[in-house]
Amino acid sequence: MSTRLVIMALFASILRCQTVPSSAGRWQVETLALKPDSGGQRGELTATILNQLSGQRTELSGRVPLDRVDESFVNHDKLVIIGEAHKPQAVVIIDIPRHQVIDSFFCYGPKRISENLIAFVEFYFPHVAGGEPTDVVLIYDLSKSPVENRLEKAPGMSLPPSDLDPAAVHVGIPVFPDWNASNKSYNNIATGPANARSVLGQGGFVLVGTNTLVFVASEGEAFPDKHNYLVAVDLSNGLSRTTVRQIVIPAYRLPRMGRFPNFTVITKLEAASPTSVRLRVPEGDYGVGSLNVDIQ
Repeated sequence: MSTRLVIMALFASILRCQTVPSSAGRWQVETLALKPDSGGQRGELTATILNQLSGQRTELSGRVPLDRVDESFVNHDKLVIIGEAHKPQAVVIIDIPRHQVIDSFFCYGPKRISENLIAFVEFYFPHVAGGEPTDVVLIYDLSKSPVENRLEKAPGMSLPPSDLDPAAVHVGIPVFPDWNASNKSYNNIATGPANARSVLGQGGFVLVGTNTLVFVASEGEAFPDKHNYLVAVDLSNGLSRTTVRQIVIPAYRLPRMGRFPNFTVITKLEAASPTSVRLRVPEGDYGVGSLNVDIQ
């Protein structure tokens, strides 16, 4: 990679660092930058963290499985970085006082939905022998330890995991589909395309109220049989006792139906109120730019 490209990537990574929320407590990120490797697999991270109580600064550095930073924030004594890892995304968690990466994992579409929770889709390879990949939604709880965030605790498991370790993708608590949640399983292979579920690329994750995770899922092998719907996951009883509801998208309320009667194109999902979501849709296709849906 040329010097100019390295500088541009470094500058872009700095710009993508977000303001640390007030819940960060005594730590504040002053600077954070990532210098990608020429191969695009890993990057050299440098960060300056300010202790807002003492005024002292902590310098962090090391190689992480990221080639781009999309978001960074502090959660208690942890620096959390979300970004790109060549093709999938990755999350890296650093213990600030210990100057040490304590966890990292690969996934799709990670999003911080509350102070402690990150929702994402389990990583899978696009072509899998013996079945069809299907999206499994998982939640990582930053208030828990890396071990507590894994259902599979192999003897001698080492964390943070290596890139090829199953613990680098089998992480978090499954909340969707129902089978994965009830069986506490990371299995993300369906018996065929018609049984596969898709979550990515339809608006992302949003927390409605204080305890309801909402996202869009779709099923069906191909158009015009493919259909989508809202999924509402109740988190009020903890991640181990979630309940899931499917909510029909009321496309009949749109002035125009679009190309496919059972599939509504959604570009963004937003919380409209403590009990409803706003679906952003292409106005040219549907005659309006959004649709509000009650999730109660």
